[in-house]
Amino acid sequence: MEPRIGDKFLIDLWKETKAIFKLMVLTIPTQLLVALPCSLCIMFAGHVSVETLNAVGMGFTYIYCTAYSSSIGLGITCEVLFSQANGSTKRSSLGLVIQRCLVISFLLFLLNGAMATHSYILIKFLGKNDQTVEEYYYFMLAAIPGFWGFSVMLVEMKYLQCQKIVKPCVVIGIIVNISHVMFGIPLTLWTGLGSTGTGLSFSLTYWLWAILFFVYIKLSKVCVETWVPWSTECFNCWWPILKIAIPNTCMIALEFSLFQAFLVLCAMLGSFYLSIYLIAANVSEFIYNMFLGSCSAAIIHIGNYLGNGDYELAKLSAQASVFLVVCQSVVDFCTVLILCYVLPFLYSNDNLIIRESRPLIILFALLHLLQGVGFIYGGLLKACSKQQFVMMAHIACIGIIGFPIAYCLMFLVSLNVYGAAIAIQISEVFLCIFTFAKGHFLNWKEEAYLAVEQAHKTTTIDRNNYEDSVNDPNSVKESTRLVTKPLNKNWKTVLQKGFFIVLFTAVFIGSIYISILAFCTGERPVLLGGS
Repeated sequence: MEPRIGDKFLIDLWKETKAIFKLMVLTIPTQLLVALPCSLCIMFAGHVSVETLNAVGMGFTYIYCTAYSSSIGLGITCEVLFSQANGSTKRSSLGLVIQRCLVISFLLFLLNGAMATHSYILIKFLGKNDQTVEEYYYFMLAAIPGFWGFSVMLVEMKYLQCQKIVKPCVVIGIIVNISHVMFGIPLTLWTGLGSTGTGLSFSLTYWLWAILFFVYIKLSKVCVETWVPWSTECFNCWWPILKIAIPNTCMIALEFSLFQAFLVLCAMLGSFYLSIYLIAANVSEFIYNMFLGSCSAAIIHIGNYLGNGDYELAKLSAQASVFLVVCQSVVDFCTVLILCYVLPFLYSNDNLIIRESRPLIILFALLHLLQGVGFIYGGLLKACSKQQFVMMAHIACIGIIGFPIAYCLMFLVSLNVYGAAIAIQISEVFLCIFTFAKGHFLNWKEEAYLAVEQAHKTTTIDRNNYEDSVNDPNSVKESTRLVTKPLNKNWKTVLQKGFFIVLFTAVFIGSIYISILAFCTGERPVLLGGS
């Protein structure tokens, strides 16, 4: 006897819930491990001095808004495209997509690095003292190599996760974070390098991570089918990737910038309030990354179904994801409440800062009850390539509504840092309403059709420049065995993309040279022997 329709729905829903939960159990720790080195850097800096804590904290604020946001935006794009390609009939072309993403990530690194060398001007504009500016500048120079290491690591991780290869990501993440502690403490605290040592440990950590992922991919047999040799074809078909990556990057950059703008307002209140906000915000970022891990699991799982055209299972997985993230929000809230009296000790030795940061941590904990709903519905929209809507929702809720409210509460009503926390909560309420309304009424059948079409576009191989070495041109497994025709037909594409790479590299090197020259011979800080 077949089960009734209602019973069958519950059985299928429970099955999808278990499948996504198993994936979340691995993606959440993975995402936490990705963010942990940054939090550890801030912890180490807090035990050097208040100036070092503020410099490193503001340094990561800038990194979050530029290098991190662009890398995470590209990473979310990879989740969508990799999972759709992995679930489609063109799975074997996955390696070509990752090559294109790696080349794009290199250009992003050059652009972000060139801008980061001059970002110390913003710290001067905020009126910080010479010691804080100097600590910030040397931290940023040491951290710049880590920008590309983080981006490469993230692309490699998404490549593995979209194929449900998650356990190695967790194991490698644990190894790297233990290594980070082993060389982060000596570089920051024992050698006296301060913020410079923090930046060096940041760069070393993410490059070690990227190298270990590459070694695993090359040695693992499970990646043989999807990891293809390097090809000049990676310089073609960028637009289908950029069309999703640009809104994603803008959305993440805007989201980070709007949230970090509250930190700028706190910096205007003084170093004491800035330190308090940094501690509470850093604790909150742990929860943020847990939600990011949950969304990754949902995007990967739903993306596989959409790429294969299974819109009914995609819709069922979306419902299961919402249920799991709502439960996660409650657990996160209770966990922060239990640990709120212990966590500040990890970031500072100053008893006054420790005491004043606790109420703000509790206030941020209330935010997590709302944040989960907004996050998961935003994740569902991202899985369906609705990044533009999510970006506009963030502009409206955080920029237009939240930021003015924060300014009024912080300076006109004199609530100080608590005004920022209240404004963020108000923003999240509106964000939840907008994303829920859009996500709840998605046409999953239409989204599946668009995903299948997108999967075939992003895994396109230019048949004008390549020919199969097998008899059956429609064979999916054999389609990665490609033999190049003479390279003269590819020179135009290589030269076009190569020009941009050379140009960005020249701008990057020139920017670093000009920055060091201006910083050391112009307004040189007192600590460096200047006037």
